[in-house]
Amino acid sequence: MPKFRSNGAELYYAVDGEGLPIVLLHCLPMDHRIWMNQFFELTSKYKVIGLDFRGLGHSEEGSTPCSIATLSDDVNNLFEVEGISKAVVAGISLGGQVAQQFALDHPEKLAGVVLSGTNCNCTTERLQKQFTERVAKYRSSEAESYYAGHLEGLFSPEFLASPRAKSVMKSYISAGTRKKFDSIANLFLALLQFNVENQIGRVRTPLLVIAGDKDRAFQDSKNIADRVSGSTFFPVSGAGHAVCMETPTEFNQAFASFLAKISYQV
Repeated sequence: MPKFRSNGAELYYAVDGEGLPIVLLHCLPMDHRIWMNQFFELTSKYKVIGLDFRGLGHSEEGSTPCSIATLSDDVNNLFEVEGISKAVVAGISLGGQVAQQFALDHPEKLAGVVLSGTNCNCTTERLQKQFTERVAKYRSSEAESYYAGHLEGLFSPEFLASPRAKSVMKSYISAGTRKKFDSIANLFLALLQFNVENQIGRVRTPLLVIAGDKDRAFQDSKNIADRVSGSTFFPVSGAGHAVCMETPTEFNQAFASFLAKISYQV
């Protein structure tokens, strides 16, 4: 398993394929496995990398206080380790916030950005309340049951009734995953400080924003696309928050079309 040290933690990533690098950043409370459908689809043409954020998946928590800037720096250190000069970075939810921060920190290293189910400002009253509750719940005796409910909330009711959803839930609700509750809480603490609403319009990198229309972050995602000149917004009918896993065919078609244009230009 490839690992590297960054900001006081040993971080894991999965990598496969050759070509233009595609770096995939996951949401909470999951890990890089949320992108498995994209790995299968993209590795025939691209070098695909899925990072586990600190404290999740196979990555260590580390001793450095965590912020979205820290996670952006972790991504930059991954670029250095893999010898990447330019890549497409895709992020869902938390991964999308890190991708936005990276786009502002290192625009010269980006061939394109793909965002999904995310927002550019977590300091709103609604998100402050939601994320503060998540921190408290993940640090409480209710963490295990809360985690299961949090996972279910990533998907539409229709998907949750499917056999594939049951397999996904089973793979994440395991003894190994349940030990990560404090790490999840720490990452939500980092999100409480995130706000690039006034800066995101400076992004000039090609941008694709994909959002499920049953996702509570649908309008937040569209808001980012509206703020970035020349961006493309791709709504997915019937999909929830984890659109890349729930509706992989539609997601991958939009992703592949975007990448084809990027590959031609790079």
